[in-house]
Amino acid sequence: MSLALRKALKARKPTFLAQDIHKHKAIRVRWRKPRGSDSKMRQHLRGYRRSVETGWKSPRSVRGLHPLGLEMVLVSHEKQIATLNPQTQGALISGTVGFKKQLALIEVLQKKKITILNFKDVQTYLTTAKKKYEEKKAAQKAKEKVKEEKHKKVTKKKEEDLSKTISEEEKKQQEKREKDKLLTKAQ
Repeated sequence: MSLALRKALKARKPTFLAQDIHKHKAIRVRWRKPRGSDSKMRQHLRGYRRSVETGWKSPRSVRGLHPLGLEMVLVSHEKQIATLNPQTQGALISGTVGFKKQLALIEVLQKKKITILNFKDVQTYLTTAKKKYEEKKAAQKAKEKVKEEKHKKVTKKKEEDLSKTISEEEKKQQEKREKDKLLTKAQ
């Protein structure tokens, strides 16, 4: 009953915006209390924007609850799952959790039949996520293969260059020896 009441109240609630927001592009879309001494909005005159007043809050019994009526609990590791009550609480998987750990948490939450509030349909998310993960792994392997082949080519080229430089050095040494022989014979 309270959730329906909250929904009805939220539907009637106006969006509270700062004074003269429609006149200036630089003013962010947000609420700021009008403080001017001549401000018509501060004086609550007809034809000016509504100001924040008491009475717009949602009922205390459902304040801060998810639209499903569950209390939202942030989960980032498996120890936190043990303390959850499936009837009154739902799990929000933290955004800082990595992909593999996220999949593991989802599986544990499903086993314990705890509602996951992050995703509309958990099964479709799992199937698409696993497909993406497999594709990513395949792309990484292909990339590594290309990198390895490139490395092999580079090392092979370096070895060939080394062998060429060695053979050139040997040729120079032989020419030097022949010149030395000729010089020693001439004396």
